[in-house]
Amino acid sequence: MAMDFGTQERYQQLVQEQAQQTPLTAQDVRDAREAYHTAMERAGAAQGTINYPELAQTELDAKATYDDVMRRGGHLEGIEREQQRQAQLDKDREQAQLELSAQKEAIAKADARTKYLAAGGLPDAFDSAWPGMWSNLLRHSTMNAMQIDHDDQVTKLRKSGLYNL
Repeated sequence: MAMDFGTQERYQQLVQEQAQQTPLTAQDVRDAREAYHTAMERAGAAQGTINYPELAQTELDAKATYDDVMRRGGHLEGIEREQQRQAQLDKDREQAQLELSAQKEAIAKADARTKYLAAGGLPDAFDSAWPGMWSNLLRHSTMNAMQIDHDDQVTKLRKSGLYNL
């Protein structure tokens, strides 16, 4: 069902008005909410000491601004919260990965040191060689995992009967 904007000119005017509106941020939404609540609190506290028509217009203006901001950008606070949650999850995952990596390196280093010393190597020589050894172990482990993944894919393709590899 098409929306009836009246005339083509009115539609163009609405499009231009929408394009001229500045993009909102979650802070704009919070500010509008605060302004609205402040106006309502002021109105409640000022009853009997202020001109009622003026008070009513202030309330209406604050409500209209708040409604406009919520219509245009009420979703922004939720998006901001989700982005913060995702950033925290990413930070937690990175921290867990760092801890796991350090733990695996410590285990590998202890194992390699034992074997190195048992083969007649010197502790100082092992300590200076370890960074390169760890790098090579990681490279080798990654290449093996990639080869296993490749072999699994080839096996699946062969079993499908669609490919003759």
